[in-house]
Amino acid sequence: MKIIFNLIILIIQIFISFVMLFSIYMLFALLDNDFGFDELFGLVIIQPILAIIFSVITIFVCLLFGLPIRLNSKINDWYRKHFYISFIGLFLGIIMLILAFIPSFKETVNYEFDGEFVLKEIPNLFCSISGWILIAFSTLHIYPPKMVTDRLQKVFRKK
Repeated sequence: MKIIFNLIILIIQIFISFVMLFSIYMLFALLDNDFGFDELFGLVIIQPILAIIFSVITIFVCLLFGLPIRLNSKINDWYRKHFYISFIGLFLGIIMLILAFIPSFKETVNYEFDGEFVLKEIPNLFCSISGWILIAFSTLHIYPPKMVTDRLQKVFRKK
């Protein structure tokens, strides 16, 4: 029963993480769009595919780095007792993404477009990537508090 319960929690964590990462990626793509026909095609067709790819890769890597939390019972028990750590990480990740868009933190890149060099402001890469990873890791490792999971397991055992 415990394995099934943990598997259900893992599936919920992966789903929530995927939805959040996909949404964040698409928000960044939308804010970067210049709304020409080519950009609209890229936004509707290409960007969702890239969002899926980057989200899945990020989830896989964060699951690998979080394996000690899942497999070591002492670390898992401690992490479940201190469940608020994931929410702090999630909050910090959102703050990092917001900081990436503050004008004083934005970066300017120079690229060639149709034979002309164009300057473009982009969100701060360090803040964007740090926020992305913090949000991914935190949402993948949000566990219900230990007392809640213990009660739910008792309820399912009685049935």
